[in-house]
Amino acid sequence: MLARAEPTIAAVDVDLSEVLSERGRTWAPLAEEREVNLVVEASDPVIVRAGAQTAEQIVDNYLDNALSVSPPGSTITLRSEIVGDWGVAHVLDEGPGLQSDQRERAFDRFWRAPDATYVGSGIGLAIVERLAAASRGDAALDDRIDVRGIDAIVRLPLADSRRGATPSS
Repeated sequence: MLARAEPTIAAVDVDLSEVLSERGRTWAPLAEEREVNLVVEASDPVIVRAGAQTAEQIVDNYLDNALSVSPPGSTITLRSEIVGDWGVAHVLDEGPGLQSDQRERAFDRFWRAPDATYVGSGIGLAIVERLAAASRGDAALDDRIDVRGIDAIVRLPLADSRRGATPSS
């Protein structure tokens, strides 16, 4: 998948809020099995231009990582918003988080946190970054401000009809 991600790909209109709601429903049984609460805060449409299935693949990779580090009783929140000319999706977990130097390296191919307790190949976030860039967007990991954990973010350009819109329009 990583090798196939072209520098840019044909884009379609995608509602990030609907993607988050649908992916939340899909991942809910696994989250429940792991005793992790999965909350979706994405009711207003956030229409972006992205490659077909790009937003779904990004959210799936972020959710897979979040579930692998989230302790029982914690919450993963899926949130969408409009910021300027960008549609933004957040996958917020309450896991152990990462140091700033680790967050900088997390999108490198095959990189895994030195203290990682989960099994993974280390390419999921590299795929996320490539897919976001191919849709003329970007991906980032930030510290959570309110609790311990990570805010996994993807920014994708709003569809032309939504540029300059406010979150309430």
